[in-house]
Amino acid sequence: MVGPVGAGPGSLEEGVILSGNSVYIWALVSAILFAAACYFVAKAKGRSVVMWTILGFFFSWIPLLIVAIMPRKQSTP
Repeated sequence: MVGPVGAGPGSLEEGVILSGNSVYIWALVSAILFAAACYFVAKAKGRSVVMWTILGFFFSWIPLLIVAIMPRKQSTP
């Protein structure tokens, strides 16, 4: 006889890796890592570190990709 969905061995309830507040903690850690990566890439390319750090925090990999493929900013004499 088959029991209700989600009950018994191998159910999703047994294999939950992230639950409760740990999802928010991982999201925050991920956002901070992407912000830091955007900061270092923007700094190396002579771009606005504040703007790219904020964009990296809120939009993760998209601004990191954009700032990474942008050319270095030419300094004006």
